[in-house]
Amino acid sequence: MLEKKTINYGVCVKGEHSGDEETYYYGIIKEIMQLEYIGELRKQFALFNCQWFDIERNYGVKVHKEYDIVEVHYRKDI
Repeated sequence: MLEKKTINYGVCVKGEHSGDEETYYYGIIKEIMQLEYIGELRKQFALFNCQWFDIERNYGVKVHKEYDIVEVHYRKDI
């Protein structure tokens, strides 16, 4: 990993947890792949391989409630 103090190659996905409960999932991008289907209609898709953080244990993810900022400590969960 890089030795910088901050990095910005993370992802945040809004989803559902335990039925209708809305939650956010956080991860870091490990690899990006592009698929291209050649034919009558040429289509391209991007696939993201991510490593996700365990939000259930609240380990590696810190939410600053006063400022509504999420801080992810990638070394704690990997």
